[in-house]
Amino acid sequence: MPRDSRAVVIGAGIGGLLAAGALSPHFDEVVVIERDKLPDEPASRRYIPQSKHLHTILVRGKYSMEKIYPEWGKVMSSRGAVSGDIGLDVRSVIDGKYLRKQVEVGVQNFFASRELTEWALRQCARKLPNVTILQETSALALVTNDAKDAVVGVTVDEHGTHRTIDADLVIDSSGRGAQGLAWLGAIGYERPAEKRIRVNLTYGTRHYKRAPWHFDGAVMLGCGATPQINRGGVMHAQEDDTWIVTLSGYGKDIPAVDEEGFIAYARSFAAPDMADAISSMETVGEGHQFKVPHVVWRDYKGAKLPANYLPFGDAIAAFNPIYAQGMTVAAEEAVILADCLAHGKDDLQRRFLNGADKFVGKIWNSSAARDLALTADPNDKKRGSVQEAVVRRISLAMATDGKVVGAFQKVANYIAEPPSLMRPGLIARVIWANRPGALKRASRGNARHNGANS
Repeated sequence: MPRDSRAVVIGAGIGGLLAAGALSPHFDEVVVIERDKLPDEPASRRYIPQSKHLHTILVRGKYSMEKIYPEWGKVMSSRGAVSGDIGLDVRSVIDGKYLRKQVEVGVQNFFASRELTEWALRQCARKLPNVTILQETSALALVTNDAKDAVVGVTVDEHGTHRTIDADLVIDSSGRGAQGLAWLGAIGYERPAEKRIRVNLTYGTRHYKRAPWHFDGAVMLGCGATPQINRGGVMHAQEDDTWIVTLSGYGKDIPAVDEEGFIAYARSFAAPDMADAISSMETVGEGHQFKVPHVVWRDYKGAKLPANYLPFGDAIAAFNPIYAQGMTVAAEEAVILADCLAHGKDDLQRRFLNGADKFVGKIWNSSAARDLALTADPNDKKRGSVQEAVVRRISLAMATDGKVVGAFQKVANYIAEPPSLMRPGLIARVIWANRPGALKRASRGNARHNGANS
């Protein structure tokens, strides 16, 4: 009689928990290995230092998470996750000069901390009878068959004791550090080819008390960096009546995280909106800083890999966090994995990596041009200039045209395809909105209120 099938997931972060949910219907047992001690309540943890900073899930990611864990949204709401319309309840400053028009798009999204998002997923995973999460357990090495052409398990350190967990499939969701590269190297496999962009990004985060009347109930304000001023920031509402505010800068533009320096940095933006808002708010806790030297996309699809091994999430591609794409990519990869498994386990590695590569490529292409435009290399700036020019025209049109806002927000949240922005009728609206003199007449009063305490 054959033994029960077992899948092992390395990492109990966002990606690992989503992978576990996708695996659960197709394996008798799913074991998730996590080196951290996991908190009982939503809280930051040692090996996820970026969790203290702003994380936003895009609408496509929300939908994908609910495909894997249908009850996830209810868990989020029950613990205070804020919900808002992606057009009406979101403010942003365009090109440092104009407020984007606020219009109802009819699509709701969650605004919550990264800690709550992960905690809610963990509660869902723990309800699955065949999923076990081993915390304070570190993956040490991949175990292979004698021919070293297939992974058959993982060696772990569990509370100081080394043992091997046999596996029919190993999912490597070890995060941005990509520990799997060393594990693969140890068994004779070369690193995959990479696309890498040096962004040299630093971001700093502080929290503030939130009142219901701030921005007349809007839940998010964004002020993006421009090629002229490589500084920007986003603030959004989250549970426990707080704002999380993350400011970012490229190169030598490094946000201070003490209260006075933080506000002064926001004051240096192209627009005063964010500084005006936070300068009148009550601060909560201390500031935190995080550095992202580069973004990377690893070509596992084109690499030689042992059978029964799948990289996942940030191990495949680690994006610029200011675009809030990481959690959405992990959620979509979980849906791709679930779909592949629904069609059987044969040739799983190739089918999953092909599907993941298509989606990751779409995300990468949408963000790489922006990253290149904001880096110091003038040659890279040229490469991103055409797409940047198109996006800028569309962005400017959003100051006055609500239909453009709705169309763009759906594409930005990956619930509509980019070609939808090229429809003749929409292009005509963009051209009209960018006609000479049109923006001079655009009012900064498009948003419901300018001040946080209006």
